[in-house]
Amino acid sequence: MVHKNSKKKSLGFLTQFLPTWARFWLSPVIFAGILWVIGRIMPWEQIYLFPLQALFLTIPVWLLGFWWLWTIGCLIVWRKRWWILLISLFGIGLPSGDVRSGSQLLLVANVNAFTDRQQFLQSYLEMFHPDFVILIEKRADEIKGMKRVADDFSRPVAKASHHIAVFCREDCQAWVSPQIGSKEAKMSYALLKVEPELCVIGIHAPPPVPIVATGMRPYIEEVAKYIDDGLIKADWGVCKKGDQALVVGDMNAVAGSWAHQQFLDSGLLDQRSWLGTKAATWPSGSMKFVDFPFFRIDHVLSKEPVAGVKSIKVPDSDHLGLLIGLPN
Repeated sequence: MVHKNSKKKSLGFLTQFLPTWARFWLSPVIFAGILWVIGRIMPWEQIYLFPLQALFLTIPVWLLGFWWLWTIGCLIVWRKRWWILLISLFGIGLPSGDVRSGSQLLLVANVNAFTDRQQFLQSYLEMFHPDFVILIEKRADEIKGMKRVADDFSRPVAKASHHIAVFCREDCQAWVSPQIGSKEAKMSYALLKVEPELCVIGIHAPPPVPIVATGMRPYIEEVAKYIDDGLIKADWGVCKKGDQALVVGDMNAVAGSWAHQQFLDSGLLDQRSWLGTKAATWPSGSMKFVDFPFFRIDHVLSKEPVAGVKSIKVPDSDHLGLLIGLPN
């Protein structure tokens, strides 16, 4: 009896704290929170569990993004408490903005190696006039006005989608790692030194689906071990100890996942965390893919703010590219 009375008192407290109308109005937020917590704690290193986790961590972003519509429906019925609409608008996130003029431009693009129109892609990438390009997957050998400084195009890899390359408009230093991951799934990463003290790490983590989920952990751990408090903690390829770290590219994992958390624990900040659904990058539409970016698997992480990030279409690719203004 004491237990039952205590339970009633607890429910009574919750009822007083959140009246019926508030619980109904907040139900999308509560559901989003439950999904997010499950996604954070569930195991992920299985090919069937990983996409489920990605859904649990991504659906909350969309629930919050459309909370304002739910709120309008509530207000049509209630015809009062119009102030709650202002609160629900926070779920949309901040405006995506643009890249600040005058900053050096880095273009990071997963170009999808299994499509064609190579010449068109090369001309398209030049249109943005970037200072640096990190090309994920092999579908372009050259970009007009730029030099391919580092790549793994000549190395034997399992698939053309496992390649990565760095292009620079002026002289620069870059390096591409060996393939890292598991026996069944491994990829390279790229290092680009931007003078005087910026180390750009271009990543393409082995996807845990649809074949095996064993390649991501060793890949992410290999990269993250060089970063502490947002800085490079030891000489690494073309980068030096004390350089500011900027991690960019295709993580093949969403915000809130284990992989994403490793970089946050290394002192990096997610530069697009407050954009809501506007930061989603996959799957992007083209002639061969569905045009509905739902998951945010391409990221920009650094301790110091960048000079803006803009999502761009990449011809015949299933990813949106990222045009990044580098910090001064």
